[in-house]
Amino acid sequence: PTSPSSFPRPPSPPFPLPRGRQVFGGNFTVPDDRAKLVDVVLGLWALTLVAREAGHAHAAPLVAMVAARMDLVFPEEHFEDLVDLLEEEIRAQYRWHEARAAEKAAAAARKQAQAEAEAEGAGAE
Repeated sequence: PTSPSSFPRPPSPPFPLPRGRQVFGGNFTVPDDRAKLVDVVLGLWALTLVAREAGHAHAAPLVAMVAARMDLVFPEEHFEDLVDLLEEEIRAQYRWHEARAAEKAAAAARKQAQAEAEAEGAGAE
């Protein structure tokens, strides 16, 4: 999968990816069972990205480790463009929340300024 700019991919792995993170490279009794894990792995990735975006320090090393080996963690034959779509949605949600927070802060500042102006006007009378 291609990489969205806000989730940068290191050019080469800084450390080896533990085998436990290479779910789709494992031996399956029923190879088609890999498809059953796509949603679960995407959900875990989403939770990890959200934790990182929320500033949880424990998530950053895991994101770096996985991002360095996206091809192993999210093989294209199972994920196609799902990882990109997921990351785009997470970015969109964070942009919306940031915009909403900015709107609330601006409204609070206007309300505060109005209250101060009214207090000044009442004191001048």
